[in-house]
Amino acid sequence: MHWFDEHAEINPETWRALMADGDQISKNFNRSEFACKCGCGFDNISFVLVNSLQALRDFFARPVRVTSGCRCVEHNAAVGGGEKSQHLHGLAADIKVDGMTAQEVYDWFERRGWLGGLGIYESWVHADVRQQQVRGTTGDAERPACL
Repeated sequence: MHWFDEHAEINPETWRALMADGDQISKNFNRSEFACKCGCGFDNISFVLVNSLQALRDFFARPVRVTSGCRCVEHNAAVGGGEKSQHLHGLAADIKVDGMTAQEVYDWFERRGWLGGLGIYESWVHADVRQQQVRGTTGDAERPACL
């Protein structure tokens, strides 16, 4: 069991959506938004991550765009993802929030004491729900390959 699974509260709306076994997995997110972009069908995204992104969306009352969620091994390699990328396990999403800078989104996660992986890039943020705190930035030679 993942640390977040034991300690994160899933809001009732998200829980009802999960139990419905459809594409809608929270108030504002569909499972298809997190599906591997190659079309292979891999869409097993962490509901703890979805719930956290829903909280972000609710807080700012702005759409959150998922630019990358789940990735199969082939697609991860094609986009230059690391061998230990959390996207491979459905534990990560790269996101943009309409009308906000990547720095503003990153800062929101940091203010909440985000315990997983967090990366800031020129126009988007990487967030994941791994069991340890990891940080990375654009152009950072030391950026972990697992982001």
